[in-house]
Amino acid sequence: MQKIKLILIGLMFINTSVFAQSGCITVGFQDFCAPPGGSVHNFAFQAVCGKGQCVRHGYSLQCSKVPGGSAIVSGFQAKCTGGCEEAKPRYCQKPY
Repeated sequence: MQKIKLILIGLMFINTSVFAQSGCITVGFQDFCAPPGGSVHNFAFQAVCGKGQCVRHGYSLQCSKVPGGSAIVSGFQAKCTGGCEEAKPRYCQKPY
């Protein structure tokens, strides 16, 4: 039982699913698009974008600092081409 509890706690902090949604999304009746080579995400009911691919790490989205870059969770840390940074609303673009 103790082993199962430890495994479940570990899985809460490690999520290896990659968020690589390019294109546009609608959040709160507003449209947001990914930057060229980047990705757009609805994270906690807020549109955030990364310059490259993003991964969920802990309670944040970590994204590649390079347009078109890749991201992965390896062990207990996010690793990205060109380094990682948190996804930000200011990287999103508004469609016309």
